[in-house]
Amino acid sequence: KKENSLNERQKRFLASSLESISLSDYRTRYEVSMPTARRDIAGLEILGFLKKSRQGKTFIYKANR
Repeated sequence: KKENSLNERQKRFLASSLESISLSDYRTRYEVSMPTARRDIAGLEILGFLKKSRQGKTFIYKANR
């Protein structure tokens, strides 16, 4: 049921082999604005698909598989 609330970008990200991504990498990869990237990533985090961690000053979102 969680998958039904995902948009196409979020589904493509989950289907990819990427284990982690930053907001700026997500933004570039899916050609979206920063607010859209934040919403997409936050949605995946809330649903339990991603887990936020820190790498220096950057937040990295890792697949929660």
